[in-house]
Amino acid sequence: MAIYLLSDVRMVLTGEREHAVALYMACRHLPSQLLCSPGERAGMLAEAAKTLKKIGDQRSLEECNNLMKTLGISLQL
Repeated sequence: MAIYLLSDVRMVLTGEREHAVALYMACRHLPSQLLCSPGERAGMLAEAAKTLKKIGDQRSLEECNNLMKTLGISLQL
């Protein structure tokens, strides 16, 4: 039973990480014309950073923070 629960936790963390990385990649590579509003990119990056911090992915969180700095977005998590 414990192995099953551990497996479920890993799947959830993997899904959250994939979602966060997808948000980051969209913000990094999609042209701003494809994003609906000016604040959408900031919101997507904020969500990605929050998730990456929650799951402890420091490398990806640092990349996300660097992109936010490059784009002039400042967020407090």
